[in-house]
Amino acid sequence: MEKVCIMGLEYANIPLNEIVDECISYTSERQSKMVVTPNGEIAEYAYHNKEFNDVLMSADLVIPDGVSIIVASKGRGIIKNIFPNHL
Repeated sequence: MEKVCIMGLEYANIPLNEIVDECISYTSERQSKMVVTPNGEIAEYAYHNKEFNDVLMSADLVIPDGVSIIVASKGRGIIKNIFPNHL
């Protein structure tokens, strides 16, 4: 899965439909999965707290949550069109 690093967190860099497919595929597996959705505030806290960052990075899927993450990444041209009708 393609990823992009923003403030030390590696977010999934895939379109919304692929995020949904990935989450659905987790339901058929017989093991626990962790999906996290850090927003700008959480990303900043993780940036300054290595232990918290490590917990987030141990997730199976890290999805950007919030306009601040999306806008910051689009300014650098790296996050794919996750929310096509909102930005």
